[in-house]
Amino acid sequence: MPATVLTRVLLLVEANDARDLVGVLAAIASTAPPPWSPHTGGDGTDSESTTVTIGGTRIEVAVGEPAAPALIELRTERNLEVVLDEVVAVHGSATSEPSDPDARIEAVTAHVGKVAVVVRGRAAPTGHDLDSSPSSEAELRSFLFDRLASAERPGADYAYWRRSLIDAHQIKATIDLAVAQLKALVPPSPRGLSSHVAVRLGIARLVAEVEAEIEEAQREQ
Repeated sequence: MPATVLTRVLLLVEANDARDLVGVLAAIASTAPPPWSPHTGGDGTDSESTTVTIGGTRIEVAVGEPAAPALIELRTERNLEVVLDEVVAVHGSATSEPSDPDARIEAVTAHVGKVAVVVRGRAAPTGHDLDSSPSSEAELRSFLFDRLASAERPGADYAYWRRSLIDAHQIKATIDLAVAQLKALVPPSPRGLSSHVAVRLGIARLVAEVEAEIEEAQREQ
């Protein structure tokens, strides 16, 4: 853990924007908007405030004369398409980057009064991503194992499989099955293995097979 961590941020926001901002933050954190309570500012002015905790940091929003910061930037493991939908549901509007509707969303931005809230996805991995182009069966096997041993989806880290008594041989067998299924889905040419849709289908089937093995292992415990 770093020696210094950010634990609290206080935002002073106009009354018309305060509840809207809290709604946006709560939607990003996937939690219900918290209740409001009386608040006394540093100048002795009575108003109200509430707190949303995101990643261990308390973001306190109080009604008052607007003050810095003008930007709140967050990173999340959540699906940004879901975040965008939830922010629009509570705030009425938000933008996504890039603007291409067919591209994967990299950031969501909502402007509430004078405050911009930006949410970005997790940092890009150094290995393959879903848009990479595995050009051989060996590369595809490595691609699938990387997906299995990473936190690409909630709970999909390697410790999850280990806790579920899925050993390396079972994982290898599952990957072999997924590769065989992929080869049946795409043309035999090497570049055929780079099909974005086929890779997604292969990963989905891989996950389904592993989860079935997990359930079987748990029943045998």
